[in-house]
Amino acid sequence: MPAIRASAGAFVAALLLFSSLCAVQAKTIPLTWVHGRWFANINACVGDTVAFSWSNGSQHDVVEVKSRTCSAAGGSRLTGVSTKGYKAVKLSKAGTRHFMCSVGPHCALGQTVTVTAKSCSG
Repeated sequence: MPAIRASAGAFVAALLLFSSLCAVQAKTIPLTWVHGRWFANINACVGDTVAFSWSNGSQHDVVEVKSRTCSAAGGSRLTGVSTKGYKAVKLSKAGTRHFMCSVGPHCALGQTVTVTAKSCSG
């Protein structure tokens, strides 16, 4: 019987190792948040983080809105307006989210992005 226990233990260890190798690692997606640059849609996995950052001396904020339009009405302000900032947004569930800068004409100049998160398990 000890040989069977050892074989079963080795099998379980190999299975756990294989599972860990197949697991998708969450990643951070950096986004340099500036106006005048049109952002492509981002496809990500549940568990990933989108990291908005800016330090170009121009004022920005991050507002989550209901659609990729330049209306902050009904949106959620995730940061205050500042000339230097960082906001990490964890994608905790599948779905589509939209973000914009509400400062002046920045959104109309392209400072808006759509992020779609999906399940990416092994």
